[in-house]
Amino acid sequence: MGKKIVIEMNIDWKNPWVILDCILLFILLASILFFNLTSEKGPQPEFSGKFTKPFKEEGLGIGRIFILNRSVCEEEGKPIVYFFGEPYCPHSRWEYEVIKSVVRDFQDRISFHDNMGETRDVAVYQEFSRIHQGRIPFLVIGCKYVKIGSGEPYGFDEEKSFLTTLICKILKEKCGDETIYDLIP
Repeated sequence: MGKKIVIEMNIDWKNPWVILDCILLFILLASILFFNLTSEKGPQPEFSGKFTKPFKEEGLGIGRIFILNRSVCEEEGKPIVYFFGEPYCPHSRWEYEVIKSVVRDFQDRISFHDNMGETRDVAVYQEFSRIHQGRIPFLVIGCKYVKIGSGEPYGFDEEKSFLTTLICKILKEKCGDETIYDLIP
């Protein structure tokens, strides 16, 4: 028949190199297991906040824009645009210059609520707190679109064009960037 092969291993547990090798092997196996388990989840969304169930059913988040299933909020027949930011925040200051430029183009057709440096519209700020979670700057455009953060990576003209398109959408006017106008619900 066949010969039986026996391998004897004498491990010297007093040797610090043996202990170190075992620890490194354990870390390697644990990290392989961890990354295999987490990679099956696929790409994680950019927004890491937790929404309550009613909000998930209320709208759709794409990047830093949240599109809500609401009718447009108005004041004296004009859609309302809210800006929230703080002068100490460089991103708020940057976005504030963009929104002021956009508002000038629509000054007779929208109602602009400027909350730079102070929160006059506390009820609105609290209503959308599940989305912004205290982050600034943030915009509420017609209570239909909520934008968090500044568009600095895209540049002034691109951000102005995007915000103009969102306002055109709530006014139901075909203007702004026509390449994205039809893509926005």
